[in-house]
Amino acid sequence: MSGLERTLSAGGTDRTSEAKKFMWLKKFLVSRGADQKVLDRLNGAKALRKYGLENGYLQTGDEPDEPAGPEEPEDPEQLAREQEIAAKMQADLARIAASDLSSAYLEEIAADPNLQGITTKAALHARLRELSAPLTAQDPDGSVWKQLTFSGAHPYPRFRAHNIWRHKGIGAGIKSITEYYRYAIKDEATVRFAMELLSAGAPSEILAAANGLGGVFHGGSKCLTDRKELAKNDIKLIVQTAYGMDFCIRNYKGVKQGLEESGIQVLELNWQDAEEQVLVEDQLVGALEAMEMTRTAGHGVLVNCMQGKSRSASVVVAYIAAKDNMKIDKALALVKRQRQTAQPNNSFMAQLKEYEKAGLFKRLNSHF
Repeated sequence: MSGLERTLSAGGTDRTSEAKKFMWLKKFLVSRGADQKVLDRLNGAKALRKYGLENGYLQTGDEPDEPAGPEEPEDPEQLAREQEIAAKMQADLARIAASDLSSAYLEEIAADPNLQGITTKAALHARLRELSAPLTAQDPDGSVWKQLTFSGAHPYPRFRAHNIWRHKGIGAGIKSITEYYRYAIKDEATVRFAMELLSAGAPSEILAAANGLGGVFHGGSKCLTDRKELAKNDIKLIVQTAYGMDFCIRNYKGVKQGLEESGIQVLELNWQDAEEQVLVEDQLVGALEAMEMTRTAGHGVLVNCMQGKSRSASVVVAYIAAKDNMKIDKALALVKRQRQTAQPNNSFMAQLKEYEKAGLFKRLNSHF
């Protein structure tokens, strides 16, 4: 039960009597020198008594249960203010009772001037979507903001990082930063830190090496620096899909040069994980053909982006669709069985399905 609900329910059915005791005791404490502003923040006569006893304004048993002598006449202005506050509290309680949002959501909404009056999850989604759109449009190309897609699946109004899992937020459940709306993420440092954690981990084997063909592996940016894993999987081609890899890897140019000097080809697509990013047909076809050529030679292929989720998944899904003449949705399901986090953003999925309708993958299949 929230503080608001506790205040309104104090005294059960005898709230009027309790309220009178509360107001009289407040005046009594003020007469003994207590700070009116402090008292205004306390809920209920019990809280006032506790404050009075703890701060020396009362001694145990010295405050009468009822006012001694005739009550002072009510101050009309004070009475009007109290009635206004009571009416607002009652309206807020009614709003809470009618809402499908938990108290955690409602407290965040009450603290944000841009979200005032929202009482349902559907309305919250709509408002956060509206607030996020201009921020996403203003995020500079190549910035850290373009390295993640914020899906809005979790409409909590503000991202507060977990103490241990800093790429996850707390508030109405523990969720990845990518499940929040863009509006909920307030600073670039939070995104940078989350990116480092999200990009960690070994690559997933999507297609095993078999029948003379090399394997296909799918991962995040940290896979580029794991020389032991690259050697174990006989990687000779890396399809590096992400723009701005230097956000994730220090001295990325030096890392890339080292890979190429060791005999690993690095094919860069420089895509941003953004709705406006176009999967250029020539680039996509070039990457798929390079993957097929490398595998046919018996070597492994690594496809990566920052966290191994959206951009890289788009290429892996497209390759499987072309190689096995498979529908995009079915190819994605196959990839997700091996790497659960794989999920091209909505725009990438739509573009892949347009290429599917145009017969691109069927044409590639004829010579793969």
